[in-house]
Amino acid sequence: MTLETLIEACGLLNDTLERGEHQFGHLCRLVELLETDLLMVDQAGEKEPEAVLLPTLELLRGVIQQQTSVLLEHKARLKQLMGELSVRPEGALVDALMLYFSRLFAATKDTAWIEQQEEPEHYTERLVDGMLPSQSIRFLSGEGQLMLGKFTGSTTSWLDMKARLEGHQYWISELFSTLPPGHGLAQPLLLMMQATERRSQRVEDQILYQRALVELERIGESMSGVRGSDRVFSLEKLRLNGLMVSFPESIMEGCE
Repeated sequence: MTLETLIEACGLLNDTLERGEHQFGHLCRLVELLETDLLMVDQAGEKEPEAVLLPTLELLRGVIQQQTSVLLEHKARLKQLMGELSVRPEGALVDALMLYFSRLFAATKDTAWIEQQEEPEHYTERLVDGMLPSQSIRFLSGEGQLMLGKFTGSTTSWLDMKARLEGHQYWISELFSTLPPGHGLAQPLLLMMQATERRSQRVEDQILYQRALVELERIGESMSGVRGSDRVFSLEKLRLNGLMVSFPESIMEGCE
């Protein structure tokens, strides 16, 4: 590899790392919003919150932090390499840093080739700590960033929460689909998908209870003259009221 080619490779890798760091920031914000919504559902509907939620969130945040730390180490060493190339291109430190970056340079070259193919999604990129796959970066910088806008504002009903959880399920699923097997984010994202699905079902149950109560009251009014109907409908309304929980009053203050 000539000096000019090496400098060009360093520039390409630096751009990749810069984009990756920026998208890790987007991902952290999405996880913060997800945590707020899931804990709100637990607060409203669970006498004993699910014990695995907080450890799962900690696992996901821990992986993001670990991957970001490795990325920042790559950036620091790359800066050191580029500095050495400008003053001592034949020095021993350059050889040592080139060995460190050999897999990253190869991964960046592979990704550039894959992105030029007609169906890049059918190819698997190299698994390198600290580097997000290019498809993950594209999703987080495009739809993922737009999702942040959809999660702003207040949430005032179970219907609003249902839409928010559907949004969370979408970004988790889409991001998961961009990761190659074995990527550090894959398992915690899968666990978060399962946790979100469980809470989404609770929210849907609340919506069904509310709709059933409204319909029951409508039918009860139409049958007000039928003997014994008042007792039957009263018991059923009592049962539904027992299943329903009020939506929390403290809504999404951190997201406004």
